[in-house]
Amino acid sequence: MTEPEKQADGCQWVLRVSDAKKTFEDGTAALKGVRLEVRRGEFVVVLGPSGAGKTTLLRSIIGLERLTAGEVRLDGAKVEPSSLAEVRSKVGMIFQGFNLIDNLSALNNVLSGLLDTRGNLATLFYVFKRSDKLRALQCLDQVGLLDKAYSAAGKLSGGQRQRVGVARALIRQPRLLLADEPVASLDPMIAFTVLSLIKEICAKQGIAVICNLHQVDLALRFADRIVGLSDGRVLLDEKAGAINQDYIREIYAGHGQGMYFGAGDAPSDEFVHLDFLGSGPLP
Repeated sequence: MTEPEKQADGCQWVLRVSDAKKTFEDGTAALKGVRLEVRRGEFVVVLGPSGAGKTTLLRSIIGLERLTAGEVRLDGAKVEPSSLAEVRSKVGMIFQGFNLIDNLSALNNVLSGLLDTRGNLATLFYVFKRSDKLRALQCLDQVGLLDKAYSAAGKLSGGQRQRVGVARALIRQPRLLLADEPVASLDPMIAFTVLSLIKEICAKQGIAVICNLHQVDLALRFADRIVGLSDGRVLLDEKAGAINQDYIREIYAGHGQGMYFGAGDAPSDEFVHLDFLGSGPLP
């Protein structure tokens, strides 16, 4: 197994994207030389309007899109056809549309995060080991939904459904979590709660996060670092505490249509404190 890459200062790089370019068959250039490095436990927001290349970047990281040029490395291993199984075993995904099966319980939806790592019996009949079920219950406890473990996903609220999605990503015990517009379909207060949950759990467990957003206020609130994309290029790569909305407006002047800057009246830290968090990190 490859060793995690290290910076000169000794910091561990979980992910390194080098000069990534992607041109589709119709000639659309989705990525134009993107470079990105993410450290263990770092919460990176990739910010940009629709069509900026955010989703293509995430898909390239897990090999769902093959780059035209450049490369992606996870823990030092190059993402290529021969390494996809190993790479994907280290990555959790959170989706904008939740991607839950409504008639399955929250517990079985969380267990579905293990399907590609288990045998045919699990895939066909959702037959899992006791240890898998206990881990799934612990993940639901972490997101405050242990009492909903046997409720059908279709009966849950939008915020609860996305928290099941977070638990499904966590059950993989990932090194890297990818979230593609995870709160786009949630109201602002629930969006703050879900992002607070993701950040708190991943910081405690040392999980690196890349979260695609188009909401500038959320990016500034939750990111350790903001990487701004537009038309497949990186416009900015800055620590979130060093920039503000005015700076981002200036950077995106003329090509930020579809980005949301918000009213600036975010909930207080006290309001979004996650009292429902459960049993802590997975063993």
